[in-house]
Amino acid sequence: VIRISECDVVSWSEKTIKMLLSLRQYLYNNTTVILLITLQLFALTHARIISDCDTVASETTDYIPNSDNTCKIRYPYIYCNGEESAYCTQDECLEEYECESEDITELPDEDEASTTTSAPATTITESTTVTPTTTSTTAITTTTTASTTTTTQVSPITTTKTTEQAPVTITTDTQNVKNLCRRGVFATYPYPRNCRYYYRCSNGYFLLQECGYLMSFDAFDGLCKNTKEARCLSRLISKQF
Repeated sequence: VIRISECDVVSWSEKTIKMLLSLRQYLYNNTTVILLITLQLFALTHARIISDCDTVASETTDYIPNSDNTCKIRYPYIYCNGEESAYCTQDECLEEYECESEDITELPDEDEASTTTSAPATTITESTTVTPTTTSTTAITTTTTASTTTTTQVSPITTTKTTEQAPVTITTDTQNVKNLCRRGVFATYPYPRNCRYYYRCSNGYFLLQECGYLMSFDAFDGLCKNTKEARCLSRLISKQF
């Protein structure tokens, strides 16, 4: 059986507290050192990035254009003022602006718009020189030689062409004429017994018509003419006999 007195408990507690305090102090000191080292590295890196400010005197402040072709897309200017140097947009300069290639690859729409609109407008005037053209005129002399022209008169040749009229078949039988008169037929036929009369077929209706005074029916043209000109069918039949 191990017996622990109250004095031993108090002594153990004091030792534990001292150890915890020592560990806390150690960790605090190490954290402070790490933080200081980080800040120094950040300062060195920041100073390395804005190397363009080396051309500006340390005791003066100035705005200079950014010479980095990639970085100036977002930050066209650099504010040089020693350790407080910073990259600048069209509107402001902030220390947290960093010129990293990864940050520049993807630009927000607002930055693109501000970069595009801030470019000064340039007007280019082209001058055109017109050179006068000299035109030379050459006189051309034309010699005309008189020549004798012989005109031969050609008499026109007249050709007489005789056209023989095809024989016309004329139906004189009354029954045959009636058979020809059907629906859809509009025609005239000679009346064999008297030249003043003729048959007329009007869409199937068979009629006997009379020519006017001193008129006779022309059997070939199928219409009424002057009696002297009309080729009457009855006269043609009488001549044949």
